[in-house]
Amino acid sequence: MNYESTISNICSNTTIQFWFNKWHKLYWDYNEGEGAIKVNFKNGNKQKNGEYIEVTEDSEYLIYIMPSEGYKIKSVKLGDVDITKKVENDVYKLPSTPIMSDTKFSVTFEKETIAKYIVKVFYDEGGVVKVNNRLIADGSSTSVTASTDVRLSIVPNQGYHLKSVTIGRIDKTSEVISNQLTISSISKNQEISILFEKDAPVSYTVKVSYNEGGTVKVNNNKVDNGTSTTVTASTNVQLSIVPNSGYHLKSVTVGGVDKTSEVRNNQLTITSISKNQEISILFEKDASINYTVKVSYNEGGKIKVNNNFVDNGTITTVTVPADVQLSVVPDKGYHLKQIMVGSVDKTNEVKENQLFFYSISENLEVSVAFEKDVPTSYFLTIFYKDRAGTVKVNGVEASHGQGIPISASSTEFIFLPAEGYRLKKAILYYQVMEVSYQDITEQIKNNRYTLLSSTSDLRLDVEFEQIPFFSFQIEGGAG
Repeated sequence: MNYESTISNICSNTTIQFWFNKWHKLYWDYNEGEGAIKVNFKNGNKQKNGEYIEVTEDSEYLIYIMPSEGYKIKSVKLGDVDITKKVENDVYKLPSTPIMSDTKFSVTFEKETIAKYIVKVFYDEGGVVKVNNRLIADGSSTSVTASTDVRLSIVPNQGYHLKSVTIGRIDKTSEVISNQLTISSISKNQEISILFEKDAPVSYTVKVSYNEGGTVKVNNNKVDNGTSTTVTASTNVQLSIVPNSGYHLKSVTVGGVDKTSEVRNNQLTITSISKNQEISILFEKDASINYTVKVSYNEGGKIKVNNNFVDNGTITTVTVPADVQLSVVPDKGYHLKQIMVGSVDKTNEVKENQLFFYSISENLEVSVAFEKDVPTSYFLTIFYKDRAGTVKVNGVEASHGQGIPISASSTEFIFLPAEGYRLKKAILYYQVMEVSYQDITEQIKNNRYTLLSSTSDLRLDVEFEQIPFFSFQIEGGAG
């Protein structure tokens, strides 16, 4: 580095002396995550850890040591010399200690310890208390940061008011504004006592007027038209407005103000009553609504609608509100097969031939199907072509032309040819849609045949034949 100096107008011998200061490196040593170091200007650029500036032993600098939030300065060293006590208001001034060689400027930060205080709250039933917007139970404590404001929310329950507040036995009741009390810059543990007190009861009257067509209750107690009921001030008054069958609510006024639109499920609430009230209620008859019931059915029975016989295809008109009773009357030898209402099968809902539609709300089309009963027994008649044998039916010997009752289930036949005879043919006749027959001769084994089921009356034609007899004559010669 070169230095130049000019001395003007030298008129005699002059001695000039120069002193030179040596430059040294001042290194920064600190954790950048815990703070910052800036030189000469607080708003200047941050000096990075491990970098340096050049100084002489008499350089003048302001070194700003700036802890991050939640940290503070623990120690400051210049080389191995602790200069912490020379730091004032987080600023160190060079050259407080002359720098004679390259050296480190080391700063150690540490986390601040935040002081806490305890706030303990006692209060009786009749309200709730919050500390810094946090609900706290009676006798509970909460911790708060030192030197901060503590906000108490003191909220009496309905029917109560705040009687007194003491903090450390000092009455603070007069300082409570809108249920709020603030302890400014708390500096010690505090005990707070809060006392709630019941309000003196105040009553109002509720007078109810209404016409025929329904009933009215005030707080679940039935009241007559024109009756007044006494209620406690600031309580909710519940009105139950119940129209009779065939009526509906037309209007409700409270103190001349229409409240009809506020009625929900026949209920109207007067919230926190604060004066006498007159309530007028008007019921109105429902308009008539009619629905039709059309009944179609086949032969095999009759139908009644509300105990009146109706012809097939008849339409019956009913006025709501109404229940419809459908009676199913099968003829002898018939039974109910199915009932359809629209496209829905209701057969399973029929009890003792009755089907009910409660509170009908639409037109109905009902289709009823009757079906012939299935016989549980039939008659079997046997005809013998000759008298060369008999037949037993289920163990009972049957005569020619005799009708024998048989069940719809299994029937056993035993064919008994007379001596010297055998079964020749057996034809079984039956009728379903028309007369049919079946030759069962080949199915008879050991003169036995079992008919598994029957669906009509039967006729059995039986023919026996003589067993052929052959004689042989054997002649023999001498031999």
